[in-house]
Amino acid sequence: MSVIDYLKDKWKYIEEPWRIRVHMAYFLLIVFAFSARPAAPYFWVGTAMVWAGVLIRAWAAGIIKKDNELAVEGPYSLCRNPLYVGNFLIGYGICVINSHWWSFALLTVYFLLIYPFTIKKEERKLSQFFGDTFARYKQQVRRFIPRLTPYKTVGGWSIRQYLIDNKDFLNEGAVLVLWAWTLYLFFS
Repeated sequence: MSVIDYLKDKWKYIEEPWRIRVHMAYFLLIVFAFSARPAAPYFWVGTAMVWAGVLIRAWAAGIIKKDNELAVEGPYSLCRNPLYVGNFLIGYGICVINSHWWSFALLTVYFLLIYPFTIKKEERKLSQFFGDTFARYKQQVRRFIPRLTPYKTVGGWSIRQYLIDNKDFLNEGAVLVLWAWTLYLFFS
C-alpha cells in the first residue's frame, strides 16, 4: 500500500468523524486500565459492570444483521441501542475500577460528543432502509431505557452472527484483556 492509498483510506475520518469513535474508546479504556489502582469494593462493582456490558454486547452482536434486516428481537426488543448500553456499562465499569474522578469526566465528555451524533446518523440510515417498519419500532422501543416487556418475541441469537458476520468478539476480547490487566493490578 502506498502512502497516497493509506492517506486516502484515512480521509474517511475527516469526512465522517464518527468513524474514529472506536479508536477513541480503545484509547480511553487503555489509559483508564493502565492508570487504575483498584481497591476491593470498586474493583468488584466495576467488574460486574464490565461483564454485564460484555454479555449485553455479545447478545446484541449475535442478533444484528447490519443493513439486511431490522433487529427487533433479543436485546433490541428491549431498547434500540443495546450495543451502546453495553459500551456504557463497560466504560463506566472500567472507570469504577480506575477510581479516578477524571476518568468519569473524560468518558462522559466522550459519550456526549460522540453518541448523540452517531445515533442520529444511524437512525436516519435505518429510516431510509426500513421506512415504516423502523418508524413503528422507534415509537415502541426507547433508545436506552429498556422496556419491561419485549417488543417482539425474544430469540434469534446466532453464534455465526456474533463470531463471523459481525466480528464483535474482537471488541469484547480487547475489553477483557484490559479487565485482566486491572485484575492483575488488583491482586499484585
